[in-house]
Amino acid sequence: MNRVLHVAAAYATHEGMSRTATELARRVTGEHGLCTNRLRTEAPAFDATFEVGGSMTFFPATRAAAVRAAVDRYRPDVVHLHGGILTPLFARGPVLRPPVVASVYGWTTPPSRHELLGSSWSELRCTPAAQARVLVNGVLPAWAMRRALGPGGPVRALLAHDAHLARRLSRASGVPVRLAEIGPGVDNLRATPSFERPVVAFAGRAESARGADTLIDAMPEVLRQHPGARLRLMLLPSPQLPELADLVARSTARHAIDIVTEPVVDLRVEFAMATVGVFPFKFDHTTAMAPPLTVTEAMSVGLPVVVSAVRCMLPVVEARRGTIVVPPRDSGAVARAIVAALEPARWAALSEDAVRAVDRRWNWGNAARVASALYEEVLAGAG
Repeated sequence: MNRVLHVAAAYATHEGMSRTATELARRVTGEHGLCTNRLRTEAPAFDATFEVGGSMTFFPATRAAAVRAAVDRYRPDVVHLHGGILTPLFARGPVLRPPVVASVYGWTTPPSRHELLGSSWSELRCTPAAQARVLVNGVLPAWAMRRALGPGGPVRALLAHDAHLARRLSRASGVPVRLAEIGPGVDNLRATPSFERPVVAFAGRAESARGADTLIDAMPEVLRQHPGARLRLMLLPSPQLPELADLVARSTARHAIDIVTEPVVDLRVEFAMATVGVFPFKFDHTTAMAPPLTVTEAMSVGLPVVVSAVRCMLPVVEARRGTIVVPPRDSGAVARAIVAALEPARWAALSEDAVRAVDRRWNWGNAARVASALYEEVLAGAG
């Protein structure tokens, strides 16, 4: 029975990297511990937790001594490091002892000229696009990865949760790369459509870069076609929340828009009570995962989704199942897509396709099997 220590910044059970570590701890046989700079929620899936302090930026390098002490206390067989493309580089030298398996959740690119010209400073500032760690990893050359992730280092293998990222890592890494797509899987929970009083659902941070403002602007046209429709915005508070609330207050559709800022206990249950999910992201830079976990959670209950054609949405766009694709920043296209999804025959086809896509690709069971096999492979190589 192996002992695995998961190292992840700012642990919170509802967020992607932390959720992945939690699901692996629950599903992979063995003992699992957690080392994080800050526990933002409880972590009952782990038999031991180590909170080492410091900031999220460039963790764990900034708390190297404390992380090493946690490793010495827990004495794991494998260290599983969770983070962006820079995180495996921080495992070099004295930070972590081998063997290390690193899950890489994203390798962003710098904002394009189109994104910069179409965005306000407030919009950019309130997203990860302007953070130092994102800007640095966006310009990280492949040769730096090859040098850092050679066969002689502590990182013995990489896990990628998106096929595009897996291919990019394979070209830039000297260690094995495995694909383990993650997501909620499916069960008997299903959305039941209400075409008389449809609910349009959005869940995510209160950032205009995620397209919440585009969706708000789309609602007057949706109401002209479906007067009984409502928009349910489930927003995690951020500095832009007052701006979005003001946009709702000024909208002619304000009577049909609800803002929810309290934590949602089970997002899949919320999606099951909706009729259409809409995620009109403007940037790739607003998520560490592709596709965002909220999108696959919506699809897992058979909820048709409207998504924009940005990098982090490419897996669901390319799957061509359960989705209607719109251009970023186009409220008219969003309105038309919502109305199209509310046609009963189209809704039924999209719903069935969404469930099939998640069942085939985005489920924790598949990811756990890949991770478990990789732990054994790494330990066999270290023996």
